[in-house]
Amino acid sequence: MEILRVKSKTVLTRGVLPSLSIKQVKGAKYLVVADYKESFRVYSFTSTGELLSGQNIEKTAKLLTILKKGTVKEHTLPKEPPKLTIGDISAHYQEQFKKAQQNLNDTFGLNIKYPLSIAAIKNLNKVNKRELCVQRNKILLKIDVKYWKTRIFEVIIHRELIYYFLLSSYLPIIYK
Repeated sequence: MEILRVKSKTVLTRGVLPSLSIKQVKGAKYLVVADYKESFRVYSFTSTGELLSGQNIEKTAKLLTILKKGTVKEHTLPKEPPKLTIGDISAHYQEQFKKAQQNLNDTFGLNIKYPLSIAAIKNLNKVNKRELCVQRNKILLKIDVKYWKTRIFEVIIHRELIYYFLLSSYLPIIYK
């Protein structure tokens, strides 16, 4: 979304090298243009900020040229990023977990296959100190959403993978 100021047009000039020039803005002083891929929504305002009109206009090369020549960009409003859902964060956690698993397997020549699914949870209740920052059950590893895009998440991933590797490697030896 952009806020554009309409350029004034010269109505009257006096002299060879204009010593007198009268400029005027007809109609709207400001335009607010919302870009919707195939069309524009254009709102026109007076210099005092009163709304004159709002209309949908098809996006064409001619219109873009007219807007570029006849206006000056005052301000551009940033687009709002899409809001992330817990499902999106869970998918990110799962993807990062698989990358770390593959990286550890390649680096150390291991064959770790982590059996739990990873899920993002809001306000995770801490069960015990051994499960720092996570909660495990038979099929799910729950990680709090507050670790989204933090270094702690990387530590959690590697700790879980190494913990699982050690459990799966050394427990059968101990109990033989």
